[in-house]
Amino acid sequence: CSVVTDVNRIDEENLLPIVDGFSKAFLVEAFNEILIEQKTPANFTRGLKQFYTKLELDPFAISKFLGHNAIHALLGFLAKDQGLSYMHEAELNSNLMGTVKTAFIEEAGVGLCKKFSHVDDQLFTETGFRDYAEDALNRMVNPFLKDPVGRVTRDPFRKLGWEDRLIGSIKLASQAGIEPKILARGAAIALRFAGIENQWKSLEYGLDQIWKEVSPSERKGLRSLILDNL
Repeated sequence: CSVVTDVNRIDEENLLPIVDGFSKAFLVEAFNEILIEQKTPANFTRGLKQFYTKLELDPFAISKFLGHNAIHALLGFLAKDQGLSYMHEAELNSNLMGTVKTAFIEEAGVGLCKKFSHVDDQLFTETGFRDYAEDALNRMVNPFLKDPVGRVTRDPFRKLGWEDRLIGSIKLASQAGIEPKILARGAAIALRFAGIENQWKSLEYGLDQIWKEVSPSERKGLRSLILDNL
């Protein structure tokens, strides 16, 4: 979702303000596939029928963060690098969408499917993850959301955190034996924008500041991968 503060957009798109007379409105996508844990308290009957239960929720939560969220950020930074204002504008660039799809399936997807190969679920199969990726990409460029690229790419410093989406997905792919070149390119673009925001003396210095709690030996290979894509 996004928060629309442009009163002209609120009027033109017939959005409902959060409260009457307030110049803010929520714009959200229609989505009803909410995953929850299967277990329930004793003598409890779930009233909502649209939830999808999973025996163990963690693999799906991690897949959302290091899959969907990581690729959403990647698409956002690539779009910003090309001067796009809204996420749906990326759909007009078949090369861009093809590149991001490859990163989703062949980089993030390989890492997640290997990590959760023990989970008996269609998501963690080659076909299942491809279907998941294609559906997620369609949602990311939904023109009715008119999602600003600036919203998706805000706070690049945080998004480059060692345990955050982009770096987490890169680490997982690397552990699976994949060199995640596309994700690394997205991280490099994010680092460049973070450098502009923070006025760093160099991007190498900035990346070391973001990862200052991580030992030099642990971050060495990943540091080189990202800096080589600048």
